[in-house]
Amino acid sequence: MTEITATPDLDPSRPRRRSLHARTNQWRYQQIQFTRNRRGGMAPVLRKWHQRAGLFACVFMIWLGASGFALNQSADWGLDAIRLDASWLMNMYGLHPEPPKTGYYAGQNWLAQTSERTILNGMPLQEMIPSPLGMAAGGTSATPLLFIASSDRVVVVTPQGARVDELRDYTLPVSAIRRIGSLPSGEVAIQDLDIYVTTDGLDWRELPLGTPVSWSTPERLQPQMQNQVLPFARPTMALEQVLIDAHSGRLFGGAGPLVINTVGIAAIFLGISGIWIYWSTARRRRQRAG
Repeated sequence: MTEITATPDLDPSRPRRRSLHARTNQWRYQQIQFTRNRRGGMAPVLRKWHQRAGLFACVFMIWLGASGFALNQSADWGLDAIRLDASWLMNMYGLHPEPPKTGYYAGQNWLAQTSERTILNGMPLQEMIPSPLGMAAGGTSATPLLFIASSDRVVVVTPQGARVDELRDYTLPVSAIRRIGSLPSGEVAIQDLDIYVTTDGLDWRELPLGTPVSWSTPERLQPQMQNQVLPFARPTMALEQVLIDAHSGRLFGGAGPLVINTVGIAAIFLGISGIWIYWSTARRRRQRAG
């Protein structure tokens, strides 16, 4: 007759089965700990959630503090003058490059305006001309010039884009400019109520009303010109504005303000729970001392 004996399980990978006595003692120990926590009041529970809220809010609080400090120093650090054009950032704002559809022509020269650049013959001018009203060709055959008009100024440049002069205020014969054009003689004309013409922008003479003038008007840009303007039509955003939107959470869409509001609630909870924990701990110490 074969004798069968039980051998202990020596496989270390298998968890050991605890006896009923050990499990009963563990359950009793947990009950005792739970009773002690209940007797301790809300302080242990608040302390636990105080730690969790602190871990959640610490990263955001550091960012809010750093971005707020940077915004306060924005003018001194020149953050309002720095502009960003990263494509991923513009996508977050929903901004995309879009070349202008119309521009102005003067002989073989053409002018286009983007949101932040003035493009002459496919290249940006060093300084943007705000809201140009038109362009006319002037000067002489030896030194050709282009006159670009806005409502309060006339900028004189070469066909290569080099700025020659800027006429405004008392250097103009009119207080405001409604339009600019050219005469068959090669003179440049500007008009408010009256019409004045010039060749070099220095000497002006009044032109009788009714004299035929070829006024500069917007015309459709050709597709190849739009392609030339496209690299300069990328939208930009001031770094200061990006910091403001990131600080408030609006940069990240609808979920951003929700997260910032949650952080604010967590900060309020941290303050209240910290005061409660301090008061509860101090009260127990006074009771022990008494």
